[in-house]
Amino acid sequence: MKNQLEQDIISTAESFAENFSDRGHFDFSIQSLRKLDDILEELCVQDRDQPVLVTGEPDYSISIFAFDKVKGRIQNGKEDEIPYYFDGYIEAVKKGKKTGYRATIV
Repeated sequence: MKNQLEQDIISTAESFAENFSDRGHFDFSIQSLRKLDDILEELCVQDRDQPVLVTGEPDYSISIFAFDKVKGRIQNGKEDEIPYYFDGYIEAVKKGKKTGYRATIV
């Protein structure tokens, strides 16, 4: 017989797979764990206390934290230049349009 913790883990995994079925098939393969990792990355977006620009929903999702980037530019100088950051955002949007890519550009 399975103990309560094991039952809870299985139940949580099954609920996750059902709730996020629109994001892929979650079968504990490496590929599905990459999809899980992408979803977890998106959830960190909610923890920041600043506006977030999200582009492409629902077909793809590219998020940027402009305030963090501007703050980094002020503190770190040229190494955190804004044009380089925005080029990365543009490339991610292009990839998203083609492949459904999801990312947060930091």
